[in-house]
Amino acid sequence: MAEHMNTTNMICSALIITGALFLLISINLSNKINKIVLPELRRKWRFMNSLMYFFLVGYVLFLVALFIDIELPTNLLTGSIFLGGALFVFIVMNLSRNTINRVNQSEGNLKALNEELGKRNEDLGHEINNCKLKEDRITFLAYYDSLTSLPNRALFQDRLSQAIAFADRYESQLALLFIDMDNFKRINDTLGHQTGDLLIKAVATRISESIRSVDVCSRQNGPVHDKTENTVARLGGDEFTVMLTEIERPEHAAKVSARILEAVSKPYVLNGYEVFITSSIGIAVYPLDSGNANDLLRNADIAMFKAKEHGRNTFEFYKKEMNDMSLKRLGMENKLRRALERDEFILHYQPQLDMLSGEVTGMEALLRWEDPDLGVVSPADFIPLAEETGLIIPIGEWVLHKACTQNKAWQQAGLKPISMSVNISSQQFKKNELGRTIVQTLEESGLDPQHLIIEITESLMMQNLEKTVNRMHDLRERGVRFEVDDFGTGYSSLYYLKQIPLHALKIDRSFVQDLSGSADDRFIVNTIIAMAHSLKLKVVAEGVESEDQLSFLIDNGCDGMQGYLLSRPIPALEARKLIDGKSEATCEGLLSCRKVLERQAIKQTDLAV
Repeated sequence: MAEHMNTTNMICSALIITGALFLLISINLSNKINKIVLPELRRKWRFMNSLMYFFLVGYVLFLVALFIDIELPTNLLTGSIFLGGALFVFIVMNLSRNTINRVNQSEGNLKALNEELGKRNEDLGHEINNCKLKEDRITFLAYYDSLTSLPNRALFQDRLSQAIAFADRYESQLALLFIDMDNFKRINDTLGHQTGDLLIKAVATRISESIRSVDVCSRQNGPVHDKTENTVARLGGDEFTVMLTEIERPEHAAKVSARILEAVSKPYVLNGYEVFITSSIGIAVYPLDSGNANDLLRNADIAMFKAKEHGRNTFEFYKKEMNDMSLKRLGMENKLRRALERDEFILHYQPQLDMLSGEVTGMEALLRWEDPDLGVVSPADFIPLAEETGLIIPIGEWVLHKACTQNKAWQQAGLKPISMSVNISSQQFKKNELGRTIVQTLEESGLDPQHLIIEITESLMMQNLEKTVNRMHDLRERGVRFEVDDFGTGYSSLYYLKQIPLHALKIDRSFVQDLSGSADDRFIVNTIIAMAHSLKLKVVAEGVESEDQLSFLIDNGCDGMQGYLLSRPIPALEARKLIDGKSEATCEGLLSCRKVLERQAIKQTDLAV
């Protein structure tokens, strides 16, 4: 019996030891599972831990009982139960670990998927945001000027239409100011487009600050509003507009215009340069001057041009007569564009007298326009228009070719060679092709370059000195000569006169006209002659109309003259007779000038004796 009990106890001990091993392994598994189990499963997991520790305590007690020889008749059964429980716990632990691993793996995959979806959502959000920014940028560019951020023409016209509707509803007035910078192109060409852009931005700021009411400078998609506000806009280039709503009387617009003129005319410091600029303003009032937005804008533009004609840096209110003049100007521009094609231009020639020999040594080619409807159009009317529209370039090329061809024709007819003076505009001179055009014209006409004189102004001479000097030297080496026309009315300096290869200076007629009565003019003319001779330059006086003027010029050493005393500008046929000297009627002025020359020569001889 004792032997049987020992055997039973040994079996139970083996079972309990095996169960203990399973429980220890289960405890290890439990620790690992506790680290990886999901928070929501930990509550259920506590039951398995409690069961595991229950069996562990049972094993410990059973082992104690065996070691102190407490008889447990049911040892075998109890050991089997504990072994089965431990095995069950082990199996459950192992299966739980595998299940939890799979769940965690799935959770990890789901987390990675969520992260990927989050990243894609974030990218999509950025893309949507970029699209929104691009849309906002497109909207901005559609309604606002990119340089100044002011409303552009489209938005301004929309607001102007709304303001007019508001004025009609409440029977109020509004004023439209059309602002244009004076001589902005000169600054742009001289200092560069970057400086020009900075100037435009600075002017926009000053105009905006000159409006005492709140300026409307932001709007999304042009929403309609009940109350209109003053608006500053940039139409393009150097043109701005200001809309003043609900003005009590037109004089209010004049005060605002004066404030803008004062603000704009103050000096600017841009890229290290001190820049001065003025503006001209045209004012149109609704409903006095127009019944719709387009006409109001056009009338303000017309008034602005009238302000420029009146000296710039001023403002003008629109008047109905201005519209008539504008229509006339537009009609003249259309006719001017067709004048070359229809061969409506002709050249007249004004002779130049050499005061030493008394001979006609040159002619100045002067453009005339004979329109079938307008008749003979004054150069003072169409030359500025041609320069403004750019037509002066093809017209100037025609003049150059016609003058050279005519001079060569006179020489081929047996007349003595003379020089032909041709005026070149600033627009022609800026073109890189001018030198090639002159050379080509000389080759086509067959005229010797030494018989061509190009007349330029002082302001043209001062633009881009290095480029001007190089271009003139190239032509001078070929034999072409240069003269400064209307000398004394510009801002040239001795430095410029030294650098440029000139042949002569032409004293402006404004200094010659009052030689008899003005001591200042006599001093100026005498100074110009002395200065030119010191620089080894010839001097030609323009606008000589009296014998007293000619006598003064002879006494002070002037080299040449032209003016009505000698001859008015005359057609080519009469000019030929004057060169030939065979027509007494044509040569009457020449004979008068020669008599003065002889008289002055005798006078100087008597003084010398």
